[in-house]
Amino acid sequence: MRTFELRVYKLRTKEALDFYREKIYPRHLNSFPLFGIEAHGFWTAKEGVEPRLFVLASYAAGEDPGDVVRRYMQSTEFGLKMLHRRVLPLSLAYRYTMSVIMHFAHREFERRNDDDKTKS
Repeated sequence: MRTFELRVYKLRTKEALDFYREKIYPRHLNSFPLFGIEAHGFWTAKEGVEPRLFVLASYAAGEDPGDVVRRYMQSTEFGLKMLHRRVLPLSLAYRYTMSVIMHFAHREFERRNDDDKTKS
């Protein structure tokens, strides 16, 4: 059975959210299958709250989502070429990059915390 994950992307403005949802994220859909990633749906937060994009994604059975995403983000298929081609506005690229870094830092903290609990 596939592993499902609800991913949340926080963006600074509605315009940045629209740009990311309409231009950037769809470009990843072509390369997701190469990594066993499948996107099942996209939603946005209602107006009047922080701009967010929600994506329901799944990963191949037995795969750790964090590991798959890490492999994907380190691959040439990932959107680094979009950054070099200046497709992403710099402020959006920086915020997205920081969000991804914080996401992985939080996951690593949780993993280590869980490891410490099992050792006790």
